Amino acid sequence: MRLFLFARLIEAVVFFRSSFWHPLILPTLPFALYNTAQPNTVKKSLMVPVFAVALLLLGSATLQAQKFGYVNSLELINLMPESRAADSLIKAYQQEVQGLYNGYTQEYTAKSQDYLRVKDSVSEFVASSRLADLQALEKRIKDFEASSQPMLEQRRTELFQPVLARAQTLIKEVAEENNYRMIFDTANGSIAYAPEGDNVIGLLRKKLGLKPLE
Repeated sequence: MRLFLFARLIEAVVFFRSSFWHPLILPTLPFALYNTAQPNTVKKSLMVPVFAVALLLLGSATLQAQKFGYVNSLELINLMPESRAADSLIKAYQQEVQGLYNGYTQEYTAKSQDYLRVKDSVSEFVASSRLADLQALEKRIKDFEASSQPMLEQRRTELFQPVLARAQTLIKEVAEENNYRMIFDTANGSIAYAPEGDNVIGLLRKKLGLKPLE
């Protein structure tokens, strides 16, 4: 009888492997083996290893079914038409700012040369007035230089915020449609997609004795 049961167990393992460990087959096989044994003691002793084999094979199949992927988000963004449109708007904004700056510098150069040319031939009042005008223009240029870069960065953020949101949506859709458990972003070493249920911050707050987030 023991040899018979051992042979049945071997047949079960072979059947599992040949059936790709189908989850619908796993629950039924232990009972099929159980019914082939006659003595009650043999039945009870056989159920434990059979269920252990079934659970082991099911767990292996579940782990193999999990998929992990990666993406370079910068490469994705460069492929998106929304990104090219945002780049065009930023370049136009840069040209506008640069044109305004060039106008200031040209005006400063002209007034500086004019002041140096006439300062000794005009009255002290006129010379002082032109110098004050020149200094005011110089301050305006410095203020413009200090504020233009932050303004450009703010404009860039405004234009690319919808692009980044769209890229995140695309990654999420691809992950869910293709059963990816997690997708990593190689551009910055972060996680581009992960199920919300995997966030354990609630458990950590509980561990710290803090109130759960509402």
